[in-house]
Amino acid sequence: MNILDFSKYIIKNNYRDDNICIDFTTGNGHDSLFLSNLVPKGIVYSFDIQQKAIENTKQLFIEKGMYNNIKYINDGHENFEKYIKNFNIGMYNLGYLPKGNKDITTKKETTIESIKKAISLVEKKGIICITIYRGHIEGFLEGLEIEKFIKKISKEKYEIYRYENIKNDITPYVIIIKRNKS
Repeated sequence: MNILDFSKYIIKNNYRDDNICIDFTTGNGHDSLFLSNLVPKGIVYSFDIQQKAIENTKQLFIEKGMYNNIKYINDGHENFEKYIKNFNIGMYNLGYLPKGNKDITTKKETTIESIKKAISLVEKKGIICITIYRGHIEGFLEGLEIEKFIKKISKEKYEIYRYENIKNDITPYVIIIKRNKS
């Protein structure tokens, strides 16, 4: 099972069809589409700083005939709390826009800021999946900072897991954060 399939597997086993979901890094819209199909009575907030990513996602949704439960937000994930006060499911797929400009990547500073807000606003029994791509320098550094930060998170309030291929140091890996208590 690859990393993205694992994230989706975890989410599929921890959702309700009326959940509020956030795709913190929209990219080409595949995670937003997955979430939208999963929560037909809920809503998906789809964030990206690149207008091209928002356009790609809108086009994907048009092609799939999906219109009802998605809100596109052309802003950084570190600003999500301006639009959403709480949520149940969150997905980060860090790095750069596939087939886009590889110089435009998520940054450790804004990602940590976003995760700090996300863990405080995710509802009880909510899930946050963070896919980290360490095959490029910014992704490697971002992963190190995320790991330092999550080691400080309350063990009583959150369960935290890491899923990876241990035979390869540069493959992507996922961190799962599940909120247990209010």
